[in-house]
Amino acid sequence: GVWLLEVLALFITTVFLYKCAKQACNNSFFATIATFASLSMLSVFFEGGNLTEEYAMPCIAVAVYIFSEYFQRKEVASWKLIVCGFCGGFVLMLRPNMAVAWFVFPIFILISELRQKTYLRLLRYCIWFIVGVIVAVAPFIAYFAYQGALKDLWNAYIQFNIQSSDAA
Repeated sequence: GVWLLEVLALFITTVFLYKCAKQACNNSFFATIATFASLSMLSVFFEGGNLTEEYAMPCIAVAVYIFSEYFQRKEVASWKLIVCGFCGGFVLMLRPNMAVAWFVFPIFILISELRQKTYLRLLRYCIWFIVGVIVAVAPFIAYFAYQGALKDLWNAYIQFNIQSSDAA
């Protein structure tokens, strides 16, 4: 069962890496080469698989595709913002240090929208993005609340990560 999840994750990653490359170069051949070149080292880094990075990669690839679509078209559909926020929340629950894309790209979108003075669109983007994050994070919070372990979640997730980042 885990192997099927890994294959599905790698498939989604491959599809969205290809879509990103196709979006960037608008050439199927070069997009295919770029996709396989970027995936060629996976066997070296995954050392047998079932690592958190494997499950985060599809979310990162989907988000990068959605963010790059925004930068090309200067607009993005609400449902894509929900998907992007969901992916960000999911990766945040997996491992916060892999959620960098969801902190960096929104800053550039914020700057872009403020420059264009499209405040209502920016508000709409923020709301839909946050809805996606909540959809991803709420089940975890609800589960730990139901188990009476919210304090343990806080200690393990927030306190531990703050301490480990301070040590580095």
